[in-house]
Amino acid sequence: QTASITACRALGTGYDLISNPQWMTIGTNVAGTNGNWSGGTVGSGSLFAGHNDNSPASACAAPSNDTDFYVEGTCTAVSSGDTAEQRRTLTLSNSNVIWDLSGNVSEWVNYINRGDKPGATAAWYEYTAVTGTTTTALKDLVPTNAVKGFWSDAWNSTRWIGQYYPGTNGSGGAFLRGGYWNHGSYTGVFMTALSYAPSASDPTYGLRCALTSPSP
Repeated sequence: QTASITACRALGTGYDLISNPQWMTIGTNVAGTNGNWSGGTVGSGSLFAGHNDNSPASACAAPSNDTDFYVEGTCTAVSSGDTAEQRRTLTLSNSNVIWDLSGNVSEWVNYINRGDKPGATAAWYEYTAVTGTTTTALKDLVPTNAVKGFWSDAWNSTRWIGQYYPGTNGSGGAFLRGGYWNHGSYTGVFMTALSYAPSASDPTYGLRCALTSPSP
């Protein structure tokens, strides 16, 4: 996470590692867009969850063609042949396409909570079993129905929204989101893991930089 922040800021004025509010804004937008659900409407079927089935057992680059949104066994991009949940692209409400917000690699987010984590044990939680804390409210992890009326607080990983892994209080705390190529049902736009320190490094971790335009 620390190295990712440095790398993003080095791109120039206004650049930084994506923040958790930015991640939640994007995630909430795609979750509320019909075309990102396998059933074709919000809440029907499941959200697309990207490359998470360990086939292939590696991260894959995004191709130049946004319709080649699957990988089958190798990193060769294809437009069909996989389950809907393995789709790597999500479409924003403005029709722009975003790649790998879930699956492929887990992504550092510019946020840390070491000592006031929801859950705070070394186990995976469904969001239906998570209660927020003063530092990290539940709405910082999933949209919640109180914030966005389309969201059902009963949704869990069967809808491929992702699961939550806090680790223990007092350690780790740096946010990783989305899940990686072998995360299976833990993966989803709203997956969060807080068990690693900001200095942790692994081939399954990635980053996403964000550009905030300067005020006019």
